This record gives sequence, structure tokens and C-alpha cells, in this order.
Amino acid sequence: MAKYLVKSSYTAEGTKGLLKEGGTSRKAIVETTSLLTPEEIDKACKRSIDYRPPGR
Repeated sequence: MAKYLVKSSYTAEGTKGLLKEGGTSRKAIVETTSLLTPEEIDKACKRSIDYRPPGR
């Protein structure tokens, strides 16, 4: 499947909505070309990552 670039800007409130409702819910309203499918965004939001800031 082809991947495309999305340029977006979310407020803190918008990011919370994305994490709560997922990318799939935005599929109908987004008129951009995506690098990730809404389903892939949903999957990515559910992943946990191990991050250690530099110097720790």
C-alpha cells in the first residue's frame, strides 16, 4: 500500500481526542493524503514505548 505525507497540527485537546477516539473516527472528515491509514494510527496509539531521555 502506498504511503503519503500528512501535515497536521493538533492542540493538546485534539491530541487527547485522537488518543481517545482513534484515527478511524477522523477518516470521514480528513481530506488529506496520509502516510498512515486511520487503522494504523489506531494501532500506533495503543503501543507503549520505552523512552529514556538523554543523560539518564
